[in-house]
Amino acid sequence: MFAGGILANPRGKDHVPLEFCASYDDMRRAFEIAGQGKMPADVLDAIATHKSVVYLRFPFDVIGQKSRLLKFTTLIRDLGGYAVKIESAGVAYTWEVWQDLILNP
Repeated sequence: MFAGGILANPRGKDHVPLEFCASYDDMRRAFEIAGQGKMPADVLDAIATHKSVVYLRFPFDVIGQKSRLLKFTTLIRDLGGYAVKIESAGVAYTWEVWQDLILNP
């Protein structure tokens, strides 16, 4: 459920702040740079067609937030997200690489 800047999982009694924004003209280039040459062309092409951007806000404790990161980013993927970009680190990943990093640190 999304309401008032919060993405909530009522059954799981959890939520994360979410910012929903309009498209960004240079998003493909941003992912190309942050993907460090590893982002496949088809993913970059899909990103170039994006209509909106979602920013999830998590505490900096990535290890402690691992299950929450996986749960909420999987939801965004299932809703049509193309890839993950970690703004604070300046890196981007395909969904497959992201899941592997979370599940197999």
